[in-house]
Amino acid sequence: MATPTLNASRARASSYRPDIDGLRALAVLPVLLFHAKLGCPGGFVGVDVFFVVSGFLISSLILDELNAGTFSLIAFWERRIRRILPALVVVVLASVVAGWFLFLPEDFEVLGKSVIAQATLISNVFFYQQGLVEGGYFATTTDPKTLLHTWSLAVEEQFYLLFPFLLVLLARYRKLSLLKTMAGLALGSFALSIYGSYANPSRTFYLLPTRAWELLLGVLLAILRGRLSAGRLVRETSGWIGIGLIFSAVFCYSGDTRFPGLAAIPPCLGAALVMFSSASELSGVGRMLAFRPVVFIGLISYSLYLWHWPMLVFTKYYFEYRDMIKQEPNAGFRAAILLAATALAILSWRYVETPIRKRWIFQKRPQIYAFAGASMAVLLAGGL
Repeated sequence: MATPTLNASRARASSYRPDIDGLRALAVLPVLLFHAKLGCPGGFVGVDVFFVVSGFLISSLILDELNAGTFSLIAFWERRIRRILPALVVVVLASVVAGWFLFLPEDFEVLGKSVIAQATLISNVFFYQQGLVEGGYFATTTDPKTLLHTWSLAVEEQFYLLFPFLLVLLARYRKLSLLKTMAGLALGSFALSIYGSYANPSRTFYLLPTRAWELLLGVLLAILRGRLSAGRLVRETSGWIGIGLIFSAVFCYSGDTRFPGLAAIPPCLGAALVMFSSASELSGVGRMLAFRPVVFIGLISYSLYLWHWPMLVFTKYYFEYRDMIKQEPNAGFRAAILLAATALAILSWRYVETPIRKRWIFQKRPQIYAFAGASMAVLLAGGL
């Protein structure tokens, strides 16, 4: 008889949706192009697409396990460690080594502080506090922020430290409506995001309370799985509208856009519509996203997201500051950096992410928790 873990693994395999990996590719590529200044002036909204996708996938898994009576917080966090930590540790350590050789002492000190913030899951708070002085995420500064992109990982992990407890509580007390509770939390977070986009844009950009609604939108979509029936025309229309909303934000937004707030609706709603369109069977958009090369980019998207930003930062630092050239690398060079980041991402996905996620390495739970503890200790010590 198969164990619950094996049954869960088989269920996940049978419900795999390649179109969602394709949507990940659609999320990460604009982010890369935006950071490399190669078009996509609103490419930063790819992170918002990631939030919605993450909320959908993670909550779907938790809800399925709660319904089957197999959910475990320890097992859930084990999966998060296997998914998030290995590649992240490699990139952070590589950044520290590179910073040792390239950075001036004061810049290396800032890198150390950001390593500590990342290891304690408060990167978003750290960079928000830096932004109070320097003008926020979109400000042009001379200070290298090698791990700036980890702010979004901190938002997710803060969410997933709290969210499972809430789901377990709601599962035990059936008098509380799961859908109404999540919708209420999402609306509250969204209202706070709108207000904050005017009152304190930097805080609104970085912190969990004003970003939670994006993850919760994915959660709501997961809760409504199977409840929303739609014909082919509706699903096809939803998919193309969703793609249109995402692309409109990618190409029409800029660093001057008041964001997130109301401006976050198009990319987030677009992501939800794209996933909804292929819920029962692949729509036209779903088939396009399920194209194998697109899916492959989605598979390496996490490592690609991790690697690209430090490489861009170190390159810019070398060109502008260390050698005092005061000139950014040209577009061709920046494109080459993204290609190099892609090569590293493939290696990272193949030899770091996959073996640990699939339990080829650290097969037992105590081993992966020991790895997590040792990794955090190394990062904290290195940061200090």
